[in-house]
Amino acid sequence: SRRPARRWTCTARWRIAWNTLRRASGWRRLVGVVVVAALGFLAFMSLLASYVMTRVIVGVTESVPAADVIPVSAFSSGLVLSFMVSFTVALAALYLSKDLDLLLGSPLSRRAVFFSKLIAGLLPAHLVILTLTALPLVGHGLALEAGAGYYLAGIMSLVALPILPVAVGSTCVVLIVRYISAQRVGEIVGLIVVAMTLSLALVLGSARQLQQAISLRDLLGILDRFRQPYSPAEWLTRFLVGVSRGPASDGWLWFGLLLVLAAASLAPLWWVADTVYDEGWLRMQAAARRSLLRRGFLPWQRIDRAAELSRPSGLLRFLPQPTAAIIRKDWPGLGLVYHRGM
Repeated sequence: SRRPARRWTCTARWRIAWNTLRRASGWRRLVGVVVVAALGFLAFMSLLASYVMTRVIVGVTESVPAADVIPVSAFSSGLVLSFMVSFTVALAALYLSKDLDLLLGSPLSRRAVFFSKLIAGLLPAHLVILTLTALPLVGHGLALEAGAGYYLAGIMSLVALPILPVAVGSTCVVLIVRYISAQRVGEIVGLIVVAMTLSLALVLGSARQLQQAISLRDLLGILDRFRQPYSPAEWLTRFLVGVSRGPASDGWLWFGLLLVLAAASLAPLWWVADTVYDEGWLRMQAAARRSLLRRGFLPWQRIDRAAELSRPSGLLRFLPQPTAAIIRKDWPGLGLVYHRGM
């Protein structure tokens, strides 16, 4: 059945990933240790910054609700990162992966291949994203001395957080690749990532000047812009606040609204995971083959003269037509086997 096929495919991919990690070379393990250490330092700084910011905001404004900009900012950042990662990972895993020819040619269903590739690609990245999103919430809760209800609501919020951006980002990838080549979309995404990285580097480079020019109230005004009534981050914040400080019924109402929207976003993803995905992948393969043929400089590599592949001539005039066609297709560099006067 389809469900065991998806489970088997996901399990096989995780087993391959684990064996690859276990048998990696020494320098790759060293790079992994450095990356983990950098992420750990970033996580600790995020926790510390949220704790200090919450204390400062409550101390200056003498209002606990004024510090709610911290969880809103954390949820907003998590949603944006989740959408960007979902878009790029879905593009790479569903269209640019090298094992797609083998998987899509197997007797497995298209949905099984689709969701196994998607889950295997998104799960490691989202573990990091959710960790970086959770730590500011923990620092905020520690600063406010929140109870167990706050942390329980935080865990539920983190579980529900990536559903909407993952569904929207993956669906957008499948629909876009139906009309634009996946390689072209990948180039555009790469340029966008480079531009965002440079912008972030410029902002971090001028952090000292910004700190001197922006006061705490200006910073609160900037963070307060994240509080939009139609934002899922705002709904999660209201759920967190409602469960921890009351009224709890309002918080559960906002959380239920988010779950309904997330469930509705899964319907298009389920629809594109079968026929639409298969059509887009086949169209991408056909476009790549046509592009390869157009770039060919030999006469039999051009579409308008493809019929000449099977015409025996030159050194191949004594061979059967299928054999001549296969030789010209597989060894295009042997220009001597082609006779222009055939």
